[in-house]
Amino acid sequence: MRDTSLVEEFLLVPEFADLAREGLEWMASQSADFRFHPGDVLIQEGAEADLFFVLLEGEIRYRRDSLGPSAPVFISRAPEIGGILPLSRMKKFMVNAVALTDGRAAVMHKNIFPEMLQRMPELNQRLAGVMADRVREVAEIQQQHEKLMALGKLAGGLAHEINNPAAAARSAAQGVGNALQAIRKSTLNLGQLGYPDFAWQLLYDYEEAALRKCRIPAKSNGLDRVDREERVTEWMERHGVKDAWTIAAALADWDVDTGDLDQLAAKCPPKFLAEVLVHICSVLTAERLLGDVHNSLVRISGLVGAVKDYSFMDQEPVQEVDLHEGLENTLTMLGYRLEHVKVVKDFDRSLPRIHAHGTALNQIWTNLIENALDAMPKGGELRLRTARELDCALIEIGDTGHGVPADIQGRIFEPFFTTKAVGKGTGLGLDLVRKLLWNHNGSVGFESTPGDTRFQVRLPFINHALG
Repeated sequence: MRDTSLVEEFLLVPEFADLAREGLEWMASQSADFRFHPGDVLIQEGAEADLFFVLLEGEIRYRRDSLGPSAPVFISRAPEIGGILPLSRMKKFMVNAVALTDGRAAVMHKNIFPEMLQRMPELNQRLAGVMADRVREVAEIQQQHEKLMALGKLAGGLAHEINNPAAAARSAAQGVGNALQAIRKSTLNLGQLGYPDFAWQLLYDYEEAALRKCRIPAKSNGLDRVDREERVTEWMERHGVKDAWTIAAALADWDVDTGDLDQLAAKCPPKFLAEVLVHICSVLTAERLLGDVHNSLVRISGLVGAVKDYSFMDQEPVQEVDLHEGLENTLTMLGYRLEHVKVVKDFDRSLPRIHAHGTALNQIWTNLIENALDAMPKGGELRLRTARELDCALIEIGDTGHGVPADIQGRIFEPFFTTKAVGKGTGLGLDLVRKLLWNHNGSVGFESTPGDTRFQVRLPFINHALG
């Protein structure tokens, strides 16, 4: 029995619009009418891919839920073709399909494909085009997702890296305020005690000498510092200094010992000694804390500079790129992941610059280094090497992880292929690396045995493809 109403609906599908009615009538006779409602699961990820359908009414959401809630989403709206296509080699559905609205579809089993293409041979090329468009769209969205995931991890790592020096600077700045308050108070107390005018110069000179001494890196170890603090505390207690232990701890940090204190006591009347020591201790503490603020800000400035260099901000899209700067900046960006591994660098610094898209190269280094880190337990060794191979630069990124099993080595550059746990990877990292290198007339290969995996990137020094 011919279903003329279904044929009319098929004609609304762009790929079917000009097909002969006889073929569409046959297709209608092979179709099952399927109705759905919001929330219905229409396709389950991992199920056998054996159904072809024409979405006649409604909307469907596709998502690879195994990648987690942040996985990219695809929306299908009627009229549209869905499911398995004739030329597809897909064995299992890679996504879950959930109905967003009430809707209806004409569902067919893939067994009809041979007769369908015989009756309507023009469908062969059209459905091949649909499949190509679908693959391209999925790849583009997945690659964007991969980039966003990488950006999110880098942003989180950078926030972690910046948070430590920022917190240190904040704490040190608060300590400077406390030290300045103590200096003001001790200055007032000395004035009230009648500290003579000429002695202020002596106090200033002593503090300057102490600061000069303290700016020299200490040669003592932790045990020496503990012994020094005990000696200084005992000295102060003998001289009647109150709360000697609080002052002694700070002075011991600055390598001030009893010999220095004897020199001070020889020039300072006993009634001023305790307050003079408070003043000196506060000045030294403020100096140390200002140094902490400076070091923290230098660290933050270095991180910001690394981000700017990593992203090639304010620079031309294609420029002469220093490979080693790119690798170093990438290591800085991934510093939060390097705490438990040893980084070994073997760089040939004589290599000339590469004509390249700087951001693209840094994407390559990021993907390869992250893969190496993912493959290693704590305590592993990340190895970076650069060398010259004729007219190309060789960049090798290696690890001491478990290696790539021999039975999958031929597949690791395939789109969507991943050995990572569910939700940990999309399988596009190495595919992206390969495509970025193709754009630079470069190549990537690897050698892998347990404990020694090396990905080898080769880039020409002169790249005519980039202009």
